[in-house]
Amino acid sequence: MKTIGIILIVFSGVWLAFKIYRSYQGRINVLRELLSDLEVIKNEVVFKKATLCEALKKVKSEGICREFYEKILSSLKEGEGVREGFIKAMESFSYCFSKEDERAVSDFGRLLGSTDVEGQIRAFEIFGGELKKNLSEAEKNKNEKMKSECAAVIFGFAAVALIVI
Repeated sequence: MKTIGIILIVFSGVWLAFKIYRSYQGRINVLRELLSDLEVIKNEVVFKKATLCEALKKVKSEGICREFYEKILSSLKEGEGVREGFIKAMESFSYCFSKEDERAVSDFGRLLGSTDVEGQIRAFEIFGGELKKNLSEAEKNKNEKMKSECAAVIFGFAAVALIVI
């Protein structure tokens, strides 16, 4: 019976460490996907003179980013402004973003909704820079913090397993 308990404790520690890893890696993946999608949206708006709704529909993202864009589109179809659409989408997916990411996306939505095409081009450039900065910060955090957090969790659960023995 002790053996089963120890195995469950060790597997719980490994599972928790894996969840920590996925949270760091998930943010990095979302930021990379947003950065990639930003270029598609920018090209659609700037060169093809598409509306934001049309540009968001052209994005080929899947997963969280696709749901994020669909939330923005549904807000726009309900007659809300671009900024409100971005804010609603951020509220729904805040678990994927840090506070800096939320601020950058909110500012981007505000700028897109209140400027002409030249202002939108500038908004794309500013947001792209913010995303790149946040992505490098997320990768740095992953390298620094994730290893120590995962090790602490695994050692903590190993200590509990040793106490049970």
